[in-house]
Amino acid sequence: MKPIFEKCSGLLLLGILTFSCTANKEEGKVERSFSLELIDSLEVDYLGDLMLVDYDPEEGKYLLSNDTYYEYVEVDGSGEILNQHQFNSEGIDAVETALGLGYVNGKVTVLTPTNGYFQFEDSLKVGQIEIPYAYQIFMFYPKLGVFKENNQIYFPSLWPETFAVNMNEGEFYKKLYRLPILSKFDESIRDTLGVVRLPETSKLLNGQVHGFPIPVYTKSDELLLLSMWIEPRFYVYNQEGITLTMFRQ
Repeated sequence: MKPIFEKCSGLLLLGILTFSCTANKEEGKVERSFSLELIDSLEVDYLGDLMLVDYDPEEGKYLLSNDTYYEYVEVDGSGEILNQHQFNSEGIDAVETALGLGYVNGKVTVLTPTNGYFQFEDSLKVGQIEIPYAYQIFMFYPKLGVFKENNQIYFPSLWPETFAVNMNEGEFYKKLYRLPILSKFDESIRDTLGVVRLPETSKLLNGQVHGFPIPVYTKSDELLLLSMWIEPRFYVYNQEGITLTMFRQ
């Protein structure tokens, strides 16, 4: 039995983090103590290690997976397993490697190495989000980052297959930091456009090598909150029409 804890944001952990400060007169420093109070939880009848991947507020479902995203479990708010599935590595709907997992319009969606995003309901493939160009991927996405608005599909920018990659060269990283982070695919005209880039104020653009950037972002109403994983900062973008523009950080 694995305990899974609910979050106040609708995910799995709902807790109160409190701290108190006491002055240290001898050293002139402030001592901080922290405590975490869990006020809700649920149990899932599953023997193995799972991590929370996503939550579907419309259906009240939680999406859990193993550390490779290759096996997933859907549970309801009481912890009852609604569906359990492991992708096939062979066949028509084969998923050789699961590079990211999450809900898109209530469907379990997985990023594949060559065929865009496959979508599943009750363990059956029911759709596909195509990427209209050959791409290459060198990392896993801890948050899938795909969402739809009208005829627009937004997704983490995937490097074109023609993009030269030499991870031992600093120039590669400097160029990488300036590439679009988020792209949109217009289904009506079958065209792709980069819509989010780092602002010039980002410390990642100072000409140094900071490591591999992994975008993690959340879309809410007209705002998009972005973290680059390797930088202790959040960027907030405002959506105007179909354009996402940086307005504060």
